[in-house]
Amino acid sequence: MSLEIDPDQVRAAGTRLAEVGDRLATAVETVRARVAGYGQPWGGDMLGTLVGLSFPVVSDYLATCCEAVADEYQSSGEDLVALGEEMAAVEADLVGRFQSLGGELS
Repeated sequence: MSLEIDPDQVRAAGTRLAEVGDRLATAVETVRARVAGYGQPWGGDMLGTLVGLSFPVVSDYLATCCEAVADEYQSSGEDLVALGEEMAAVEADLVGRFQSLGGELS
């Protein structure tokens, strides 16, 4: 079994993953703003009061969870980009060493 990893593909995947995180963070901000723009249309009856008390807590928790996911996507994407760069540097170093060794053996 062989495993081939392309540093360029790793970097590209990292860039795309970070972009997904950016888009998710923007979407969460947009949803938060839209929800805040609705005000408190729950009504004053018993059900409206219960919804009015629970909805902000639940929606804030959900948004916070989504923000955490966005942060993880962004961070993981940046890590993948760095990993791809490190892999390319190691590969270039190894190629140079093998070429040098080949020159010494000739």
